[in-house]
Amino acid sequence: MLRKAKDCRLAVLVNLPFSAPRDVHRQWPLKLLGSPLAVAVSVNSLMAVKALLDLGADPFLPVYDGIQFQPGDPRQQWTAFHIAAKYHCGDILQYLVEHTDTSKQLGLSALGCALAFSTSLERLAMHGPRRTKQLDRTIQIIQGIQSLAVMTSNGMT
Repeated sequence: MLRKAKDCRLAVLVNLPFSAPRDVHRQWPLKLLGSPLAVAVSVNSLMAVKALLDLGADPFLPVYDGIQFQPGDPRQQWTAFHIAAKYHCGDILQYLVEHTDTSKQLGLSALGCALAFSTSLERLAMHGPRRTKQLDRTIQIIQGIQSLAVMTSNGMT
């Protein structure tokens, strides 16, 4: 019983988003935002994603705190799937697709919209010369879940 209670508390903690951005280092422009799972995806760490999922992280929960974005901003509904799409992390996105409930994947808000939220510099830093291949792979995985024409609640595609 105690183990189950600890597991429940741990699952709550691994799903809890930061309420403010975290600086990695004051000399670096990188700021981490969101749940531990969002951070693991943001730094392209498949090992950390697997560990967090094993600890009870839910890839379908919103990764950001509700106050971090203005009302109507599509990022309020973003999940780990959206962060993987944003940073073109094909390996992580593929892992999430293969290890989660397909019926829940159908309920995800527009994944294609997330593709445009990262900068060229972020993608270059993460993927180097493989950035175009990662984009192509990410698009292919998204199309296996939903059309790229799926719109957000405010009409963004």
